[in-house]
Amino acid sequence: TTQTNHAGKTTRLGYDAFDNLATVTAPDGRARRFAYDQLGRLARETDAAGATTRYVYTAAGDLASLTDAKGNRYCFTYDEARRRTAMIYPDGSREKWGYDASGQLVSYTTRARQVKTIAYDGRARPVKVAWSPAGAAPTVTMEYDSGNQLKALDNGIARLTYSYDSIGRILSETTRLAANVANVTPQTVAYAYGSFGQRASLTYPDNTKIGYSYTGQGQLATVSVNGAAPLATYGYAVDGRVASVSRENGVSTRNTYDAIGQLQGIFHRKGSGVLASVEYANPDPSGRRASQTREDGLTERYAFDESGQLVGADYGVNSGAAGKPTRSVDYSYDALGNFQRVTETTGGITSTTDHRANRLNQYTRASEPGGGKLVNFSYDRSGNLTGVDGRGSRSDANHRYNALNQLVATESSGVRTEFYYDAKGRCITRKHYERVSNGRWALSGLASRVLNYDSRSLVTERRLDGSFVANYMHGSRIDEILAMVTPTGTFYPMHDALGSSVALTDRQGAVIERYRYDVFGQPIILGSDYRTRAASVVSFRFLFTGREWLEESKLYDYRSRAYSPSLGRFLQTDSIRFAGGDPNLYRYVQNVPTNLIDPTGEAAVVVIALANHVGLAVVGIAAAGCLLSSSCRSWMGSLGSSTVGSIRDICPARPIAIPMTWPITSSRPKCTFSGVEFVGTGDACIYTCADGQVFRGGGANPSGSNCDAEMDDPRG
Repeated sequence: TTQTNHAGKTTRLGYDAFDNLATVTAPDGRARRFAYDQLGRLARETDAAGATTRYVYTAAGDLASLTDAKGNRYCFTYDEARRRTAMIYPDGSREKWGYDASGQLVSYTTRARQVKTIAYDGRARPVKVAWSPAGAAPTVTMEYDSGNQLKALDNGIARLTYSYDSIGRILSETTRLAANVANVTPQTVAYAYGSFGQRASLTYPDNTKIGYSYTGQGQLATVSVNGAAPLATYGYAVDGRVASVSRENGVSTRNTYDAIGQLQGIFHRKGSGVLASVEYANPDPSGRRASQTREDGLTERYAFDESGQLVGADYGVNSGAAGKPTRSVDYSYDALGNFQRVTETTGGITSTTDHRANRLNQYTRASEPGGGKLVNFSYDRSGNLTGVDGRGSRSDANHRYNALNQLVATESSGVRTEFYYDAKGRCITRKHYERVSNGRWALSGLASRVLNYDSRSLVTERRLDGSFVANYMHGSRIDEILAMVTPTGTFYPMHDALGSSVALTDRQGAVIERYRYDVFGQPIILGSDYRTRAASVVSFRFLFTGREWLEESKLYDYRSRAYSPSLGRFLQTDSIRFAGGDPNLYRYVQNVPTNLIDPTGEAAVVVIALANHVGLAVVGIAAAGCLLSSSCRSWMGSLGSSTVGSIRDICPARPIAIPMTWPITSSRPKCTFSGVEFVGTGDACIYTCADGQVFRGGGANPSGSNCDAEMDDPRG
């Protein structure tokens, strides 16, 4: 059978004699192969480069082991009720889960032997999460109202309290920081809803009120501030894709598509003049972008290997100079996508760096051939990168984590940063310290920040004394900042297809600065005249894929994890483990950074189209099929007709592989992707809104901007 996607590209599906999905051949001819055991369970998966992942199951059908393409084996154990009790890593370290007689999760042990215990009340609601040894991670307490809704979350760093309307929608979230964290008054974010359940307004802690209006199809039409003329107005094509965005400073954005719906260009204009633009050309048959050209006429070209990983990037290609790049970088990988060699040529000078990875896919060293410019890496027992000891071009860095694998402190280049998180995992305070003459650390009150959020989106930034720094207004897509309001002015970022900021304009529509990146996100800041700057003149830091750049530590905050563009990977393993769709738990977007993004730090997604709460699809290990638990599969069967998307199973028990074709026939599950990602797990389904928010249930599909008001379930 065949599948033809929105771009007119055809994927061929082959099945074995038992109707199991056996091959998926991409439009460019690259094929993935699947083999099954006698009970029809996935036993082997081989990518186009020949890398094979193997699966073995228990007699009950639970995954017993996963062996990656380098022969490293991960093992899983279960109790008599088929609940996972341990995950054993190739080095012998293990995570463990414990349950009470009622089947409730009551303990979890990290690979570093830190123990989390969970206490419940008489109604089986979690009321306390504590860690041993003390201080390994904050203790969290939960409180509930008479309607069984979460009323408060407190981890000793921040107390979060909630109010709801009569039908259970959140009306407000108030954050009260502990006195030893920051001296700020409680900060409240409030919500109001329209007659169709869409968000009507969002009120910031300083009473700034953001208003929203919608088209007849439920698409975001305008965003306004304090009832004034719209900050941004969206225009849509007939198929729902964003065609244009007009801003209050006179800058407009136009998106162009080819005849089969592929994004061709993004043009940011003031009047008839182009301020910034990105044009995409020559996508390969599988939709990977082969090149992009910016408004300055310079082109970047990309090359990919058999498995789809990026293996080459040419920068600064000038069509008037016989297409020669000013800089080229080539990448080679091992079977699991770890860098083996990175070769860079700039101005006729070539340098090479070799990388060595262990059986956990951790880099242990990087060096020039022959041992020059040696860099050593170290990790804690949970697999978090703790040290970069560089006797070469990379600066030394030291990182520290809590039992939740959250980055809590980093030191680099004479600067120390401490990170404080609320019970929902959001970084709510960063404290910056600098070395003083006596070698001690001195707190920098000007550089330290207190952060407040609308769900996972940063809305307000203050100093430790409560003084105002900035408000951020967001658009329809995750990490789409429309404006940054500061005491010195309002600034408007413009973006490319990945959501990366490419330029920043002021209230008059003039370009203040520009941004460029290498393929893995290393930023370069330019003035409006294209001259390089050391830093942003207005401290704007939402750069590659719209994520927050931490200049002092040279890292990006990807919510669940920290990301290093110089290493092209995350510092921590994936918090959802193999459910992220990658056997390499450190790899960034499967080494396809020119097409994929990872807003949450948990799973790579591809931007299908620039649309309103629609357009993200999960890229998983078995992206061509639905892997659903039986109960979630049944619920999926009740959904409407399918659209482009994918479903992945993160349930460790009872995985069921079901081939998926377009259009869906009556005998197959109807996998719907409409602003949310549906994931089967256990006896329920998880919905992930297109803006990255996660919540659980088995009821009706939440659609459109209703996702905005939902919270992560703090109980996990």
